[in-house]
Amino acid sequence: LKLKWILETIDDMFESEMAGIWVKIAKMVVLLLAINHLIACGWFYLADSNQDDPTTWIKRGGFESADWAYQYATAFHWSITQFTPASMNVQPENMAERTFTVAVVVFALVGFSYVVGSITGSLTQLRSMSEHASKEFWKLRMFLRRHKVPMSLALRIRKFVEFEFYKQQKVMPLEGVGVLRLLSEQMMSELQATINIPHMTVHPLFQTMMDNSALIMQRVCNVAISHKQLAPGDLLFMPGEQAECMYFLTSGRLWYK
Repeated sequence: LKLKWILETIDDMFESEMAGIWVKIAKMVVLLLAINHLIACGWFYLADSNQDDPTTWIKRGGFESADWAYQYATAFHWSITQFTPASMNVQPENMAERTFTVAVVVFALVGFSYVVGSITGSLTQLRSMSEHASKEFWKLRMFLRRHKVPMSLALRIRKFVEFEFYKQQKVMPLEGVGVLRLLSEQMMSELQATINIPHMTVHPLFQTMMDNSALIMQRVCNVAISHKQLAPGDLLFMPGEQAECMYFLTSGRLWYK
């Protein structure tokens, strides 16, 4: 459970879904290397612990005079070949080594298939994300071209859509997390209040309401708040226009003229 918590904590450090997929692939590769390290240690121990036996892979292969690092590298190379359709000049030379090899090959049939399947699935998911974004932007370009939208407006639209698309990947709006629909009404109200209250309490009225009745502020955030996005140059309101709501700026700047 502690290892699982540590791995989830590492995943949460990366806000980008694409970065999370790359981290998952890296973890699978590291796991595969760690497993091969343990198997290489076992393979080396079988031969090193039976130094009186002349039928070990170290003595038959002529690795007795080699230094420890080269012997370990050879054992690690042998371990990797058991997981892949590759071969080398090192092979089992006695019954203990043959039994160990059979056990490793059986384990590799399942373990390597799982690791490769996970990596393949992650790469497929990564490619699917990239293809989805490319397809959506291609459809936007076709739409603007077929409806003969002026070049200046089309360029503004494309720049804004691209900016908002990648911004949504980082910001992750409430509507984009499907499992949040499972929350109870009370918990959803608390969540929306936690998100919106820091922006609202810049006004003394809402700061006073928060100090005196947090429940009322939660209800205000739940039923009276909506979000609005503006592109650079868009008009939020006109001079002399009757106000129907209050605006709280969460990011960017407003220009009054």
